[in-house]
Amino acid sequence: MYQVNDRISISGHMGSVRYSGYLHVWPDTLAYGIEWDDSSRGKNDGTLEGIRYFECIGNAGSFVKASNSKIDPRKLFTEAIEDRYGRTTNDEALQHSIMFSTKTVETVGFEKLNSKLDDYKNLSTLMLDRQCVLGAGKEAKLPNLEYLDLSYNLISLWHEIEEILNRTPNLKGLNLNGNRLGGGLLAQFPETLTDLSLCDCNLDSEILSQLHNSSINKLELAGNNLTDAMLESWYPPLTLKVLDLSYNNLSRIPPQLSAFNINEIFLHHNLVKDFEEKHCFQHISSLDVRYNQFLTFSLIDPIPLVFPSLKLLRLSHCPAFSMLLIERMTVFLIGRLQCMTTKDGSGIVKLNGSGLLCSEVLEAELFFASQLRNGLVAAINNPSRMRYYQEKYNVNLQKQNQSVQSDRIIELYVYNVKDSSLILKRKFLQNNTVLRLKGCIARQTRLSVPHFTVSFHMYNDENSSPRVLDDDIALLLSLSFVPSQKLYVSLKENCHLH
Repeated sequence: MYQVNDRISISGHMGSVRYSGYLHVWPDTLAYGIEWDDSSRGKNDGTLEGIRYFECIGNAGSFVKASNSKIDPRKLFTEAIEDRYGRTTNDEALQHSIMFSTKTVETVGFEKLNSKLDDYKNLSTLMLDRQCVLGAGKEAKLPNLEYLDLSYNLISLWHEIEEILNRTPNLKGLNLNGNRLGGGLLAQFPETLTDLSLCDCNLDSEILSQLHNSSINKLELAGNNLTDAMLESWYPPLTLKVLDLSYNNLSRIPPQLSAFNINEIFLHHNLVKDFEEKHCFQHISSLDVRYNQFLTFSLIDPIPLVFPSLKLLRLSHCPAFSMLLIERMTVFLIGRLQCMTTKDGSGIVKLNGSGLLCSEVLEAELFFASQLRNGLVAAINNPSRMRYYQEKYNVNLQKQNQSVQSDRIIELYVYNVKDSSLILKRKFLQNNTVLRLKGCIARQTRLSVPHFTVSFHMYNDENSSPRVLDDDIALLLSLSFVPSQKLYVSLKENCHLH
């Protein structure tokens, strides 16, 4: 029988029991109210025919009978070991290497397990993901175990994890992804533990605080809905080198991390909009900030100042690049950032997974210097990088100081695509939306917005394919318009310009 807050798995889909009892529609049958981890599986908010049985987020709830045959049976830790490795069904697993986090571990020793089920002490790796493990179970010492994957199981209490850790004195890596843990904290993490994965665990600030006194080198906290406020007073382990904060709700890198010797940070799929220059992360050599909210290149320009030791950068899928081809985005990033061309050997050497060649960097800088001279791009928001272009490529800084206004205001020319006649010439704030632009065109032409489309050529290059402005809430600054950008209005059927 399940109690409230127990974890449950039904046909492999996991959730938390929020109600255990009888329903007015099933008065003679024990039922469970479940809040699903995957909210799309839910059918209600804990209410059934006007009667509320439990609270949950949104419509992530549903009810099932306790007799439902699809409820997956729960296991203890030792039972899961025997089920996965102690039967002939493990033959297929023995043919492959095992992945734990980013490490590949050979399945050495598992061949002997079929004939020696109780000899757990020889195991160095256990992969027990999605085995419906509920708790530690009977005593089973695992003195040689180094890597343990318990991801996406039904463990809900920290004392069960503590009991397992007490049996694994040499454990180096632990994967607890997908377990929703509560019910007290650990006294401490073992000193041997260096890799810990707590992704998709709905962590709170109290759980995070207990990590500080550990010896962890690599910590994965992705997908926990972490916010700036939750991490404001958090201090990671002093030994930490790699930190994964991806798939959260962070608008910045926690500034206190600048005081730690962290080398690698994953921040992709967050809400980061800019980099605060007052915080310098001296030790970070690898940074992943893909899928964030940088609106303009000027917000990206300070990267070399904020991360002076950066060697590897992943940066793509941001609003600033929304209208750029990958090749052009790469050229602009190389041109604006510092890429392995300085005398002291500093600078980015790998961009979005590809190593940079000296010839590639030189070509990108030559192109970007020409764009700067002609005022086709905004000045770089990094004085030292602008001086670099002045000294090496003879770019006029005074002219660029004048063109920096293009980050705020841009003049647009709107033409009738049919006869190339000028419809509108006007300056717009770059934080105006596409819909506001279309509204101005509508007033000028006395047409309603749904009756026409607006397109443009990147960099006013009429040999390139036209791009349609179909996202009305997009900001103009996200479209990579150049000064004096030309736009073209085309009418839909049965409409005429006035």
